[in-house]
Amino acid sequence: MTGLPLDMSAHDPLPLRARLEQDGYAIGKGMVSVAVIAAIREFWHKELSKPRSDSALIWGPYLGEPNKVIRDSTTTHTMVRAFDMLWNPPMHAPTRELCLTLSRFRNEVAGIFSHDSELMTPERYGAYVTATLYPPGEGWLVEHEDGVPNRRHWHFLLPLTFRGPDFKEGGLFMIDRHGTRIDVEQHVQAGDVLFFDANLRHGVDRIIGYDGSGVGRMQCFSIPTILELPHANDRLLELISTKRFVKSRLRMIRDRLFGKPVNPHRGFYTYRK
Repeated sequence: MTGLPLDMSAHDPLPLRARLEQDGYAIGKGMVSVAVIAAIREFWHKELSKPRSDSALIWGPYLGEPNKVIRDSTTTHTMVRAFDMLWNPPMHAPTRELCLTLSRFRNEVAGIFSHDSELMTPERYGAYVTATLYPPGEGWLVEHEDGVPNRRHWHFLLPLTFRGPDFKEGGLFMIDRHGTRIDVEQHVQAGDVLFFDANLRHGVDRIIGYDGSGVGRMQCFSIPTILELPHANDRLLELISTKRFVKSRLRMIRDRLFGKPVNPHRGFYTYRK
C-alpha cells in the first residue's frame, strides 16, 4: 500500500513503552502517511455513513463470525462499527494491512510476541480489525475500561478524523496513571498513532458537529479480545430457528436409534451396535 511504513524499524518502540509504563499512553507522531489516512478515511466515510437501523453491537465476537457493519445506540454509546474478522476476506484490504502492521508494532511496544492475537491460542485470544464512526450530534461512548487477565492489554488507535476540521466538540479522553483526565484530541493530528493501556478508564465525549453536520469522529484499529465459542454465543443462538433446532434434535435421536450415516449426502445408514 503506497505510503504505508511497512518497515517499522524506523520507529523505536522503547520510548513509547517507557511512556506507557509511566503515564498509561503515548503518541507515535507521523507514523502513517497523510495520503494513506485520506484513502482509508474516504472508504470508511462512505461505508459507515450509509443509513442503517440499530441492532445489538458485538462486544464478544465468536469464532467463525461473518464480517458486518452495525449501528447501535444505547444508554452507554452511539456508534457505527465495522467488524472485519481475520478468518474472512477483508472488508477493505488496505485497512486490514495497515491495522495488522500497527498491531505488530504495538506488540513490540508492549514487549510481547509480534504476532500475538493473530495466531490462535488455546485461550482463544485473538483480534479483529475495526473502523468506527461516532456520528456528529449523537456519537459517544461511556467511560469504561477494557481488560484481559494476566495480559499487557495495550491498544493502538489510528484517528481518521479530527476535532477542528471534522467536528467541533467532543472526542476521545482517558484517565492516565496519575488520575489526570487527558483530552486526547488536542494531542493528535493526521498520521499519529495513539498507544494506551486499555485497563485505564477511557471513553468518547459526545461528538458535536458544525451546525449539526460534519463528518464525525472516525478511527480504525485492531481489537484484541477473548473470542467466544459459537455454541456459547447468544447472538448466534438467536439466529437458530425453532424449526432448525427441532430438526437437529430429531436427527440426534434418529442416529442413536438407527446408527450414524455412512454417507449423509445419500441418506444410507449402517446399524450401530
